[in-house]
Amino acid sequence: NLVVTGLSGNGFTDVSIQSFPGQIIGIAGVIGNGQSQFLKALSGQAEFTGSIEINGETKTARQLNGKAALMPADRQREGVMMRMSVRENSALSSLKKFKKFGLLSRRKEVDQVHETLSSLSIKAPSLEAPVSALSGGNQQKVVLARALLSNPVMVLADEPTQGVDVGARLELYEILRKASADGIPVVVASSDAKELEGLCDTVYVLSRGQVVKTLHDGENREEAMIEAAVTSTTKVIRLEREDREQKLGNETPVEKFRRFLRGDYAPPVMLALVMIAVAAIILPGSSTYLGDFNIKSMLLLVSALAFVGIGQTTVMMTGGIDLSTGPLAGFLVVIASFYMNDDSPLTAVIMGLVTMALVAALVGLINSSLIRFVKFTAIAATLTTYIAIGGFAFILRPEPGGLISQAIAESMKSTLGPVPYVFIAAAIAAVGMEYLLRKSRWGWNLRAVGSNEESARKIGVNINRSIIGAYVIGSLFVFVGSILLAVQLGIGDATQGVTYTLTGITAVVLGGTSLMGGRGTYIGTLMGSVLLIQVLNATVFLDLDQKWQYWLQAGLILIAAVVYSVARARKTRLKRA
Repeated sequence: NLVVTGLSGNGFTDVSIQSFPGQIIGIAGVIGNGQSQFLKALSGQAEFTGSIEINGETKTARQLNGKAALMPADRQREGVMMRMSVRENSALSSLKKFKKFGLLSRRKEVDQVHETLSSLSIKAPSLEAPVSALSGGNQQKVVLARALLSNPVMVLADEPTQGVDVGARLELYEILRKASADGIPVVVASSDAKELEGLCDTVYVLSRGQVVKTLHDGENREEAMIEAAVTSTTKVIRLEREDREQKLGNETPVEKFRRFLRGDYAPPVMLALVMIAVAAIILPGSSTYLGDFNIKSMLLLVSALAFVGIGQTTVMMTGGIDLSTGPLAGFLVVIASFYMNDDSPLTAVIMGLVTMALVAALVGLINSSLIRFVKFTAIAATLTTYIAIGGFAFILRPEPGGLISQAIAESMKSTLGPVPYVFIAAAIAAVGMEYLLRKSRWGWNLRAVGSNEESARKIGVNINRSIIGAYVIGSLFVFVGSILLAVQLGIGDATQGVTYTLTGITAVVLGGTSLMGGRGTYIGTLMGSVLLIQVLNATVFLDLDQKWQYWLQAGLILIAAVVYSVARARKTRLKRA
């Protein structure tokens, strides 16, 4: 007997089902209404509250995990190990059965696996053939063979005949019926109501994670299941929407504040508070901290870092990362040192800027092509260009040389009061990119790719174009930052710029952008750049050693990563609740 009482978990609430020996239980409903999550909880692979009793014994998630056999809906990603053989896939859950003197007995393994596979009529070239060579139906049988070899306390099948031909379907049905006849509880979740009608004795219809209808033998017709699923889903959606609107209309200030803290704009606000705190610590001991000279100097440094950070944010939104930004900035400064000199005509300066932009775009194109077409990881691809660009920089400038034009430097350092125009440009760029991220199709596609690439592809997002575009745009922002870096350095030096890789990533992470992609803000990156430069500047006013610059940077990024991870983990738990 299987008795499930008041089971709740991620995606389902207060589900109760019951089966008797020889019965097969069906779980019906529109896809995405908690069926898969419910089966994972029954298998012990997900946390749950409530009780699960099998033959009178209450089972915990730990006791069920590995004992209840789950056939997942996506067999290729979750069911079989595509690079392993048919034998290895079948035996993987039952290795304890094949032990002899503490080691695996190959003969016992082969004999039992062969016997089980033969009883299931699995068609395979040999036991050692890769499971990827089998048809969909035979792959599903291998998953079922692994389940039966483990002597399961329960068999759970999630969309068991998805992508399976008619002949294999009938064989799978017979296998499930035989398992049920042998006294093993069998639960089948399927979006095919006709399948459940012919296979199951009792069907529970789920809508929005709740049982809305129970159909016993004779009642479990296809029409009844579809009617219950559709009408109940519509009703539940309406009630949930009304409840949500009522809650939003009656939110207290505390609830609104909590909702804000869970959003993307909480990190920039937190950074602003930290910046105020740092200033409050320094001000009593220095009257020049807020002087025009110090503000101008800090914001000039912020501007270069902000442009590099904006580029890095664009890349990280896709779930990638660009380690080549630092060497690229240094390499572009080296190129600038050949064109942007005091005696250079305007045409040479323009040619230099065009060359720098083309080189930056080319690097972004190379990085993204290595990732999308050569299948490098983002770290491997950009680390390759990191090393190569550094080498090219030294080929062009083995020694520092090529003074940057003072006229260009002065124009770049011009200010509105104590605020440099280039910082105003960086702030406008951050706001503009933020607007595009939230309001444009490009921004939505970018976040979709970073959130879930496969889902984005299914809804028609051009993944290659989004990622290649992100890396090219990121490199072009590095180009803008390199112009400011050239002005700050005043000379072409191949050893400079490398540190912008880590400081750029630090500024982005401080601003709240996720390393996993899909979430973040350009405003946060700008604020992170300001805080980072402010902290480095503070070490001078507080008379701290240079090592404190590294310690404080490491401390800031560690605190930011921990705080944001904990906050978003809590948000996920609240959603599940």
